[in-house]
Amino acid sequence: MFRRSKLTWSTAADLARFLNEMRDGSPSLSAQGYQRSGAEAAALKATESALMQAECASGRLGTFVLQRDRRIIACVQVDERDDDGRVALFSNAETHPAYQRRGTFWRHLAMPCIRVFSRGSFDRLEAVTWTYNRKGIPVYKRFGFRAVPDTSLLLENYLPTIVKHPATRSYFAGHDYLRYLTNTRSYGYDSLDGDGLRVFQYRWEHAGEALEVLVDWERRQICCIERDDWRVWCYTRSPDPFVAHYEVENRGEHSLVYCIHKCNGSRETTRMQSVLPGGTSRGDMYVADGHDWATAIFELGGELVPFRLKREARDGAAPRVCERPAMGRRIG
Repeated sequence: MFRRSKLTWSTAADLARFLNEMRDGSPSLSAQGYQRSGAEAAALKATESALMQAECASGRLGTFVLQRDRRIIACVQVDERDDDGRVALFSNAETHPAYQRRGTFWRHLAMPCIRVFSRGSFDRLEAVTWTYNRKGIPVYKRFGFRAVPDTSLLLENYLPTIVKHPATRSYFAGHDYLRYLTNTRSYGYDSLDGDGLRVFQYRWEHAGEALEVLVDWERRQICCIERDDWRVWCYTRSPDPFVAHYEVENRGEHSLVYCIHKCNGSRETTRMQSVLPGGTSRGDMYVADGHDWATAIFELGGELVPFRLKREARDGAAPRVCERPAMGRRIG
């Protein structure tokens, strides 16, 4: 009944017709609704040739369309860019008004695209929508997108980094990472603050097992992984000097033995340490001058848990020195 495909010449005319009908007939329900009206809007009318020309643009991964009974009822455009990693940018998402309350776009088009790009070589996803998309924004968040503070409405999704992390693979082998991702707030920015550290929260719960991952969105890197057996924090505490702070909490019933392999041009390994059940071990790691990146690999009972560390925050985020996040409670 539903057919998902990538835009080609055979569907370009149908897509142009669909986009123009959305712009003219349902502007308040369309991603094009924020664009100007009148003569300027008329000049932006979609055409078959213009769509296919844009499809050949550098960085275009594809425009994906959803058809029912051979008629397009939804679409989304995906582009690639480099920005602290490889990014897949979702934009210009459209759904026919008759299908907007049914979840059709997400079940049959958006979720399959999220799965494909999350399991690929991308580091994160981003989405562009409009501020008053009150029906769509909560659903974006339900599937891993988080609203970035101090932006008009930039949504970032770190599922690609999270699902490929070595410490989460065993959990996702038995628990679907989209189906069991718990809901976050419906509206507003999603950053949570914990004594100076600003993070996006991702949490999964199913069949009595839980996983939580916190992402330092200012540096676009995982800073905490919490499983049923342990929790590890590792994040940039100070950019100058470059200092990373770490904490290892043993949540299991037996002693936890660990060491840290620090990599930043050369490799250093700390001595083995033991953490009693319910206990926490913490410390700081100093990164040699001249390095903007480092990797700390925690070896926990033979399991390797890496953290990628960046010295500076993203452009536009004020430099800061992080205090230790409070342990024994979840941020937020």
